[in-house]
Amino acid sequence: MPEFVLNRTYVMPGKGHMIRFEKGQPTWVPPELVKEAAAIGAEPLDGPVDILGPEEVDGLVLSAGERLEKISEFIKIVVARNESADFDASGKPSMRCMTRCADFAVTKKERDTAWAAYRETVAAAKV
Repeated sequence: MPEFVLNRTYVMPGKGHMIRFEKGQPTWVPPELVKEAAAIGAEPLDGPVDILGPEEVDGLVLSAGERLEKISEFIKIVVARNESADFDASGKPSMRCMTRCADFAVTKKERDTAWAAYRETVAAAKV
């Protein structure tokens, strides 16, 4: 059972409980209020409390080379599908299409680099 000590007398409300801390006295805190107690400065008797919890990672982090490979794969799919709505006025795959295909935000520079590489590959194959 988590016990905390606070450096002042304080009543902490939370989730249907009212926890009264007496200055310097150990006080039992329900497990669901441990983070709240630590947030007001109460110190646990049985070790530190991780208030933030584990860090969440938003998806897989790709290197620049991996991103370029993925974008190149999307370009091949878009060209094979050959729908006019997937291309912009210059004939390149549209940014909207690239963003829809990828699970990350594609920049114009990345799209243009991958598109140039694709065009070079197609031109070399025709020779």
